[in-house]
Amino acid sequence: MVCFVFRDGYFRGYFLFIQSHKVLCATTQILIKPPKDPFKDALSESLPVIPESEEVTNEIMVLKSTRFIDETIKKLGLDISYYIEGRLKTGEVYKGTPFDITGKLIDPSLYEVPISLKILNKNRFRWDINTENYTKGGESDFGDPVITPKFSFLVMPDSSVISKNPKIGEVSYQFKFHNHQNLIKKYKALLKIEPVQEASVITISIEDEVTEKAIDFLNTMVEIYIENSISLNKKVNDNTLQFIDGQLNEVESQLNGVESNLEQFQREKNHFQFRK
Repeated sequence: MVCFVFRDGYFRGYFLFIQSHKVLCATTQILIKPPKDPFKDALSESLPVIPESEEVTNEIMVLKSTRFIDETIKKLGLDISYYIEGRLKTGEVYKGTPFDITGKLIDPSLYEVPISLKILNKNRFRWDINTENYTKGGESDFGDPVITPKFSFLVMPDSSVISKNPKIGEVSYQFKFHNHQNLIKKYKALLKIEPVQEASVITISIEDEVTEKAIDFLNTMVEIYIENSISLNKKVNDNTLQFIDGQLNEVESQLNGVESNLEQFQREKNHFQFRK
């Protein structure tokens, strides 16, 4: 196992070599801050605020929730994976392919089944899928959708890369559709989130065969978490301001009422003295 460590969402560039197995993990840390309370903040502005253990536990549950993992997978486009066929084995390629694929699988039996792709020239490619029960293939233009009763996909090329590599047609690519719900379960199982003892920090790590994918997964998830926290804090602040405005309006109304009563009392008193 090789562990790549980065903090605050940035890869630091150093690693700890443990074993030679191709299982990689990325690790990051997040500083947990308690939710903002304008009243408490005003009273204890100069004092350090440490979150309760329950608050840290809640944040761990939020980070490991289906929603956060789902958003991370969608943002990174992990529902489709790319591979290069080698002489001895086929290896996953994360980023760096001369094309991007978007698509939809209609037949669930074809999840995890490789679809081969060969670049013919800068304009066309060939694709093939072979299973015991289904065989299909054909040639298509880049940018034109491939539509079959069992799946559809669209291949968008990086024309500059293809044009500069005359031997790119010798490379055999593959791609696979993944079941989205199974991906969520997979990353939930791989994700490890633990609190650092006696500190308001949690450590997040994840294992993957592709280092860059593991790092991107953590970076993206932390970005989504921070965006969510900022949005939540803004909502709390807006609600607090609305509450304060409401209270001020109510106090102002009460003061106006008291002032009106005093003026009425003063008029009645003067009228009584005049009659005497």
